[in-house]
Amino acid sequence: MSSSRSSSGALAASSKEKEPFKVRAELYAPTRLTPKAFAMFRLRALVVDVIAHECLVLVLLAARTALTASAIRHGAGSSGAPAQLPRVGILGGGHVGSAVALALLQHNYPTERVAISTRQPERAPKCDALQSPQAQALFHSVPKYYDNARLARESDVLVLCMPPSQLKSVAIQLKHALSVSAAPTLVLSALCGVSRELLQKSCGSRLVARANVGVAELGGASALPSEARLAGEAVALQEDSTASVSNEESVVDVTARELARDAEQLAQVLTDWGLRSSGEQVAEDSEAESFLEEAIRQQVCASMFAAGGDTPLVPLAQPWVSGWDDLVVVTLKRGGQDRLGGEGMRHAR
Repeated sequence: MSSSRSSSGALAASSKEKEPFKVRAELYAPTRLTPKAFAMFRLRALVVDVIAHECLVLVLLAARTALTASAIRHGAGSSGAPAQLPRVGILGGGHVGSAVALALLQHNYPTERVAISTRQPERAPKCDALQSPQAQALFHSVPKYYDNARLARESDVLVLCMPPSQLKSVAIQLKHALSVSAAPTLVLSALCGVSRELLQKSCGSRLVARANVGVAELGGASALPSEARLAGEAVALQEDSTASVSNEESVVDVTARELARDAEQLAQVLTDWGLRSSGEQVAEDSEAESFLEEAIRQQVCASMFAAGGDTPLVPLAQPWVSGWDDLVVVTLKRGGQDRLGGEGMRHAR
């Protein structure tokens, strides 16, 4: 009798040992975290949100560039089908990769034009972006596989979202795939601490743009050291346990400010990509090439960053389903004023 009790007790103990360790959600409440720890959690969430929003805007700019190049190519007498939305490949399915994918899908970017290469394609990562059932359903609808070279070959826009420590090993797979791709690929990097020059060398391509995040500015301008300012910010948030971790307005503001810093460089990269994507017929026509370059700079970039300190970006509502002219008008509108040059749009048509 005692032996049966001891065996049942041993089985119960072994089953408890096999259960995964879970941390109770209430332990992460603002009242249970130190100010510095809570500030770190909030800062990480804001950084991921800003990166995802920047990548969304960069894909928008790339799509507008492709449309402009297609319109001019057909105007020059080139044959072929009109431009479609760029095929977006996301390399890395962790916190950043899943946030970028959801930023696109939640703004109605077609699922069939997005793909993810990740080491565990059958599993959804445990991250902030996939907390709701709706977000998980969207994420599972995206084609996922583990083949970085295939992703590079089949993408018009390749977004690098893996850890920066993996750049060297991943670049070996990407460099050849990008060189043999049928069409030029625009590489967008969300890697922290990796310069554009290193990315160009690693990928063997000059068509590289970066999503930059000024971490010290996420909480607003302040003369205080970043740690002290964030700690004070966390204390203020502790007083209101319902405070949201993500501030959409600040995310939009930081996105515009960060992209505006590299506006000239971004305009050059988009122009080069548009010219290479336009085909030989446009490249051989100096007038068409000059118009394409001017159209990209004025329509795509100048209207986005002409406001300087002001923020021309607003959250997107239903842009992908209403046509590209409406898409850009909605994206670049602020305070009821359209920041897009209507004259340039009429020429591009």
